[in-house]
Amino acid sequence: MRAYIAKCFCGLCSMALVLSLLTAPLRADVFFEDDFEMYFDDVDLEDEGWRVVEVANPIEISTFWTVLNPGGRANPPGEDGAPSAGNFLISDSDQGDASSDETGSGMSHDIWSPEIDLFDAKESVWLHFDCAAILNNNGKCVFDVDVSINGGETWQNVFRRVAPARIEAEPFASTENSDGYFGRIHLDITDIASGQAEVIIRWRHFEPHWDWWIAIDNVLIDDVAGPQGGEVFLLGLQDFAAGIPAEWEIMSLAEVPNEGTETWHTTDKGSRSVIENGGVFPYQDGHGVHRLEPPFAILDSDADPDPIEDEYLMTPVIDCSEAEEVYLHYKDEIWATDGAVQEVLFSIDGGASFEPVPLFSYNLGAGFDPGEDPFYAERVISVPAASFESKVVFAWHYQSGGNQYWWAIDDVHVTGTGEGLDSLNCANRNFRTEGFDPNAASVTMHWNVLDGDTRHELLANGDVIAGDLAADVETYTDESPPAGGAVTYSIRSYAGDELRTECEASPVEPRRCPADLSCCYDIATGEVTLSWLNGVNVEGRSWRIRRNGIPRTSVALDGDTYTDRITRPGVYEYTLELNGGNAAQCPGLPLSCSVVATGEGIAFYDDFECYADDANLTGAGWELILSGGAPEDGSQFSVENPGGRSNTPTENGQPSQGKFLISDNDFGGADFSPGSGGSFDIVSPGFSCADMAEVWLHLDASIVLNNNGTCVVDIDVSSDGGDNWANVFRRVGAARGGADPLPQVELSEDEPGGPREGNSDGFYGRLHLDISETAANEDNVKFRIRHFEPSWDWWVSIDNVQVDSVPSSGGEHLLLEADFNGGIPDDWDIESVDNLAPWSGVDSFPISLLNHNGGLFPDEADGRRLHYFDREFANVSCGNDPELGLDCINRAGNETLMTPPLDLSERTAVYLHVRSSILMTSATAEILLSLDGGETFEEEPVFSYSTEAGFLRADGNAEVAHGDYILPVAAAAEQPDVVFAFHFDNPNQSAGWWAIDDVTISADGGPVVGPPPAVEICDNGEDDDDDGLADCDDPDCEADAGCQVVKGPVFNRGDPDDNGSVQLTDGIFILNFLFIGGAAPACFDSADADNNGSVQLTDGIYLLNFLFLGGAAPVEPGTSASPCGPDPAEPEDALGCESYSSCG
Repeated sequence: MRAYIAKCFCGLCSMALVLSLLTAPLRADVFFEDDFEMYFDDVDLEDEGWRVVEVANPIEISTFWTVLNPGGRANPPGEDGAPSAGNFLISDSDQGDASSDETGSGMSHDIWSPEIDLFDAKESVWLHFDCAAILNNNGKCVFDVDVSINGGETWQNVFRRVAPARIEAEPFASTENSDGYFGRIHLDITDIASGQAEVIIRWRHFEPHWDWWIAIDNVLIDDVAGPQGGEVFLLGLQDFAAGIPAEWEIMSLAEVPNEGTETWHTTDKGSRSVIENGGVFPYQDGHGVHRLEPPFAILDSDADPDPIEDEYLMTPVIDCSEAEEVYLHYKDEIWATDGAVQEVLFSIDGGASFEPVPLFSYNLGAGFDPGEDPFYAERVISVPAASFESKVVFAWHYQSGGNQYWWAIDDVHVTGTGEGLDSLNCANRNFRTEGFDPNAASVTMHWNVLDGDTRHELLANGDVIAGDLAADVETYTDESPPAGGAVTYSIRSYAGDELRTECEASPVEPRRCPADLSCCYDIATGEVTLSWLNGVNVEGRSWRIRRNGIPRTSVALDGDTYTDRITRPGVYEYTLELNGGNAAQCPGLPLSCSVVATGEGIAFYDDFECYADDANLTGAGWELILSGGAPEDGSQFSVENPGGRSNTPTENGQPSQGKFLISDNDFGGADFSPGSGGSFDIVSPGFSCADMAEVWLHLDASIVLNNNGTCVVDIDVSSDGGDNWANVFRRVGAARGGADPLPQVELSEDEPGGPREGNSDGFYGRLHLDISETAANEDNVKFRIRHFEPSWDWWVSIDNVQVDSVPSSGGEHLLLEADFNGGIPDDWDIESVDNLAPWSGVDSFPISLLNHNGGLFPDEADGRRLHYFDREFANVSCGNDPELGLDCINRAGNETLMTPPLDLSERTAVYLHVRSSILMTSATAEILLSLDGGETFEEEPVFSYSTEAGFLRADGNAEVAHGDYILPVAAAAEQPDVVFAFHFDNPNQSAGWWAIDDVTISADGGPVVGPPPAVEICDNGEDDDDDGLADCDDPDCEADAGCQVVKGPVFNRGDPDDNGSVQLTDGIFILNFLFIGGAAPACFDSADADNNGSVQLTDGIYLLNFLFLGGAAPVEPGTSASPCGPDPAEPEDALGCESYSSCG
């Protein structure tokens, strides 16, 4: 038996040990303990009876269990998450060999405890140990704890965790066994080990595949159970089935407080639950919520958008004044990071403040690898400091700069023990609902039966729905919940006729509103099929369907489909709305979708809504082509969205709806090198453009190339059914080299090698491509999209594809033009919250590759510089990040650039043209519209990069997108005081930038607007603005520096020989004049080097001191290195300057 040694670090014992000493029984029987402090090396370990066992000859020969910590890992966590101290045991696969045995080989790295005599342990045997098990999100290993009672001949498993990507061999990852572990483990081994004399404990690192590590410390076997909790509920079980209860508090202390799904919520906005995948592993690359059953409370920092977070989920105030012991219970699953605070706190003043030492924390220094497999635990924490307190609050606190991972909790409750506690209360009754089940249109309730109950009565909004339930009944389903509003269920429990408790559950909204409206147009029949997820238990008369705003039909409330027929070409918008009833029941209505019927200038349209899967897609004539040896690995184009990406951005940056087409190489993982020829292609069905003199291809697109990627995205058009192709659009990865096509920056005609179009960076929004050259008047047209030679290079997605004869060119009148050559125009407004990094017309840092090195790839800023525009443009930046190669003093904050006001009252259509490039991060980047001269802005942006549409916006892993946009702005037409604003808000101080150029406002209708008046150039000798006056004679040049009129003669000081340079000859010139009859200076003021009002010996000496001994320079107007100027008024002198000809 090992001696018990309290392990301390820097004089402070771990909180876990302190708590265990405070709460442990005074007379526990300790049967075995080891903290590994007495072992100098593994030889010492084995000398004390521990056995390192390598099973089935592992290839990973250096992953065996050891106390030497070869990977230098931090200690494993104890009860409160704080690290243990000193030596510990570890099996470290990550520091081992990269080569590993195949899954299913049976190899294992095992450590056996010494043999333990538990013959006298007749009643209770518990195994306790600190543990960090990091199994790898895409790993294959298994962590087992087994017990043998016959010296290791046979084993019984008492604990198991399986890496979430293990699907090739048993044990398979499941919702019962997956995830790593972080904390202290307590295992009841009484049934196996009590009364046995030859007990051995085995820890197994089974079939790791370069899969991080398992570490244990402070092993203890005794007769004391791990924390079990108290006898009385102080806070009833909260499983979040009906959302976060109203009596709980969500508090955001972020500078911009978060709300909805940006703080703690239960709707799982990131679809983290593996249940979303039918319970099938792996899911979300092993980063899903695998163990908690939805709904649960979650803080999802990783799902877009990515605001700064300082979020608290707080229980109601709990009265623990009669409790001698208090226990907090909760289930805990987390994708942990060292980039966020993740801690459990408690308060004894009702939540006004929290105790400084957390009950549990992932950030106290214990070892884990951020971003790997989630940790799962069912924790019971003893909280002695809460005993006898009347205002106890527990809180789960998450704080980060945004874009970290997630933390989810469930089944929270608080228990206690104490003679003064009364179990006859609502906490112990624990009356709760599961929320509304839309499939059964019902609400199920649960409660605890307490001693002495004889019957129960259930009510909904005060009306009895079940009046005489037997004493032992503890669940009931309301199959007809009231419709139209919130429902509060309550229970009355009786002993005979005496009312014992009356308890309410949190209010329930017992309905589901309709969602996911889609329109499928059958070209052959002209039929349009509308389908939607039906509403359930919504109060009203019917659903009303409108087409282009005109009522078309009504559908019964239990209906979920409608078929219409289109007989003429055109665009048809359908809406679904509630007819009768309270509209507030479903605030998301009306739903809308649209279809385009081809013909009369529309040659082709597809929004992919009719395809349930890829078989349907190809059945409709689309061709999925794997070129150049491309594998079928999930990177191919698909309507099944295997990577779970958000929808494609539309014209204004908002996401499209329903199905879309995507080639997701980040999901599939194909790795092609430039020149290999591998490509994932999609070819459209053929269509006719006969009798179309002008042909345009329009499509919503999200092209994410990878900032350091090498892939190419092409859009090609064929007029012969696919035998030959003409390229109409190309984007090239910024890191591509070694094979054409190569990335190139845009060059204006003024640059060497220009003009030249740029071709790098991704794209975000709606593309409009003129394909007339290839497709006009052709009757066998196809287009092809190529994801060429990707190397794990993110994705390409498209939606709402249309081919027609409608150009994207804007309006007939140009009302405003700005190319920012010479800076931001004076009549534009710049607003900045702190003025540290406002919008600027100067590329100071620079962000432009052209300004940085002349436009030469590779872009050493990891592909994240600006690759378009000429050398002058408007920008807000910048990275200030060494990894980007950008060096800024300050980062942009909340910055706005506004056009001058425009009177558009006579314009029938308005268009905003802008060329825009952006390093897209969590910062908000949007174009806003004001109809009151910039005083306020419309809620809906004209365009936004910061929506739920799919792109990569991760701070620290941002991508560049470039687009040339012509945006229709219907709301600006016929308005007299219009302002457009480019708004960039960066509360996270993310490393990013936004640059714009060539901003134009065009319009239809109203009077013809002539070109803007020419601007006089003040130094070219020409009358540029045709006003009869040139250069400095033109009043327009009054402020030009070259046209300033200086009173009195001008000169440079210290140049009396008037040769344009201050040198030795000037000193000699002065001395010759003074002493040997040399020529007099034509400009005596220039000879007066010290400006004392006379020319004398000191002036010659003054110049010689300046030139050769480091003396002071001649005083104003300075030497020839400075501009000429007049003699200063002070001190006044009468020397004068008759002539000086060297001012240039």
